[in-house]
Amino acid sequence: MKIIDQAAIWNNGIVYKGKRHKDIVMSQPKHLNIRKGGIEGFVTTSGIFLDRKEAADLAYQCGQISEPVEELKSEHLY
Repeated sequence: MKIIDQAAIWNNGIVYKGKRHKDIVMSQPKHLNIRKGGIEGFVTTSGIFLDRKEAADLAYQCGQISEPVEELKSEHLY
């Protein structure tokens, strides 16, 4: 069964991963500005990228969060 594994930002076909979105942004050179034009979301244990809404649905269905939310944030998982 796939579950949410870690935060991710998809930008220009590249998926940047980390524990929290802020950590991902801080780990990249500023000139990349990966948030601009990027899609924030999460990757599953199967390596599939999900946007925040898709990730919220999966996290609730899998019991990773106890109440449904519209968009998943890293804080919901930790």
